[in-house]
Amino acid sequence: MSGFLTNIFPPKPTFSVDQIPDLDGQVVLITGGNTGIGKETAKVLLAQNAKVYVAGRNIQKVEEAIRDLKEETGKQAYALQLNLADLKSVKQAAEEFQTKETQLHVLFNNAGVMFPPIESLTTDGYDQQFGTNVLGHFYFTKLLTPMLLTTAVSTPGGRVRVINTSSMGHLMGNKYIDYDTLKDGPKRLKMGQKLYFQSKFYMIPWARVGDARKETNDPKVGKELWAWLEAQEDPSPKTQNPYEVTLSPEDDPKNLPLWRKWMIVLIIDAGAICVTGASSMAATAEPGIEAEFHVSAVVATLAVTLFVTGMGIGPVLVGPLAATFGTRIIYILSFLFLFAFTFPVAFSSSLAVHLIFRFLGGFCGSAFLSVGGGTISDLFSDEDVATPMAAYTISTFVGPIITPVFSGFIFQRAGWRWLYYVLIMWEFGQTLALLTVPETVVPVLLKWKAQKLRKTTGDSNYFAPIETQKTNILGSIKIGCWNIIELILYDRMALLLDVWLSLILGILYLVFQVFPIIFGGLHGFSPEQVGLSFLGVFIGLCIAMASQVLWNRARARIFEQYGSNPPPEVWLSMGKLGGILVPISLYILAFTTYRHVHWIAPMIASIPFGIGICFVYTSTFTYLVTAFRPMAAAALTGCAIMRTSFAAGFPMFSNAMYARLGTVGATALLAGLMTLMVPLPFVFSKIGGRLRQKSRFATHTL
Repeated sequence: MSGFLTNIFPPKPTFSVDQIPDLDGQVVLITGGNTGIGKETAKVLLAQNAKVYVAGRNIQKVEEAIRDLKEETGKQAYALQLNLADLKSVKQAAEEFQTKETQLHVLFNNAGVMFPPIESLTTDGYDQQFGTNVLGHFYFTKLLTPMLLTTAVSTPGGRVRVINTSSMGHLMGNKYIDYDTLKDGPKRLKMGQKLYFQSKFYMIPWARVGDARKETNDPKVGKELWAWLEAQEDPSPKTQNPYEVTLSPEDDPKNLPLWRKWMIVLIIDAGAICVTGASSMAATAEPGIEAEFHVSAVVATLAVTLFVTGMGIGPVLVGPLAATFGTRIIYILSFLFLFAFTFPVAFSSSLAVHLIFRFLGGFCGSAFLSVGGGTISDLFSDEDVATPMAAYTISTFVGPIITPVFSGFIFQRAGWRWLYYVLIMWEFGQTLALLTVPETVVPVLLKWKAQKLRKTTGDSNYFAPIETQKTNILGSIKIGCWNIIELILYDRMALLLDVWLSLILGILYLVFQVFPIIFGGLHGFSPEQVGLSFLGVFIGLCIAMASQVLWNRARARIFEQYGSNPPPEVWLSMGKLGGILVPISLYILAFTTYRHVHWIAPMIASIPFGIGICFVYTSTFTYLVTAFRPMAAAALTGCAIMRTSFAAGFPMFSNAMYARLGTVGATALLAGLMTLMVPLPFVFSKIGGRLRQKSRFATHTL
């Protein structure tokens, strides 16, 4: 029982910075000493006249930290370059340190735990990300152990220290780190999960004080692990396995003819338009739902809310499935289920059935919001992807905006059920079009190629890298969910950008309830005329798409200035303009909603709104992917969940808000909210780089 509790609940800290003994004149080596608790430790040690070495991957940051330490303490620390994710670097760092010093009194292994572990191993079986925090430290300690023992002999009392200063410190002993665990993928993954969650929930900075002599005699480590560690001079593969299949030029999706690539883009965009259009189509059907099922307007709005909620939840499941099985099967199954689930929506005589299958339809159709961008990235190079990606981004807004234009005519002339009859026909045609879309996920293409070679040659040795990995879809979903929660909770930059995008999408879906009030209630428009009132936003989207030519030129200048890796903040320029256009459009719209103002005025006022939302989304999506590249999937999925939550919730209170505040007051309130968001791209373009350096999740380059 005690072992179980120790496993789940790490021991309380037994060592703190304040308890560091007098180490006057002794040599101390701190890994990760250029930031956080490591830097604070170095400061205390320098104040006690210890000779301190600060080791880190980025030598520039290490040297910058050493300058800061000298300014604060007046004492000189020394730099050592150490990349714990590269065993060759670990060995070189240990050898370099031993050429500089003959003694080592204290080794501080200071680091957190990165997660999830990468299951794509090198040919020598080295998991690089897991090794950064466990195996890298373990190997570094082993290489310096002879030096520690030699120092212990010459030190009064015969004592030197190995201090593992992280949440995983108490697990680095003889019970948990052994050869079998490190070599076995599932065991390693389980250990990584355990260490990760402990680091997040318990935040143990000083978990265990080790003894160099005891560590050396650890029987669980064994000679086998030590021999394997010593053989890992360079974890990168030295020779290509002749049976590992590679992507030939004719197999590469990026080498497809340009017309074929654009045909695929148009089909993907059409699918996104169909799914998002299905979400807003229910808004047109609300009066018919109210009349037939004798429910209130709020209940009728659930047909929109539940569909959008399904769209937000779906990406959590679809992402891991697409990575394992490819996007083609996901697209086809997505529309087959969407097609099937629309029948109960159209023909059911029960409101409960109608609403349940609206949710399921949104859940299945969400594939185009989660993997569509990945397909486009697979088809185009970084230099050419801007225009097709912008077209895809705009398509997700074209759907909900253009659908009311024709759904108003259908509803007025044929009734609300015919809206879904037409949708069924649309989904059937889209499903047929998707059959022409090829697979573009490279790991899946390689797996298919390996299977074909094994079949045609009869040689079972051929393999693809993905086939050597142990796939745990449920584990991937669980990890993905936690990464999303963690990113939103702990990174304020990601949270604010997500809120910005969510407010915009929430307002867009609120418009589907508001335009009937403005144009139908105040100007006496019929349902089909109310549908035409959305053309202003649609024109704005078209203008934004046409302006992509100019933004492409700016993009080319950025690559020319910075090379292939510009800082993420340069992509916020489009968002600055879009962020200004959105509140301006809403203010103009607010003060042109009076009954005596001509109806064309609010319609024209909605044009900048269409331009602005496109600019903001295109800019912010690009920024999230580049700024949070290590967690890009979590950043985009988390953003999708939050913004669809807003889109699902806003229509629920729109009627009450506009009834209480009026069209001017309510719309001006929305404009005020968006005004508060205007500074975001300007602030992040100035300090985004510094914020990324402090973030646990963002990329730290440039």
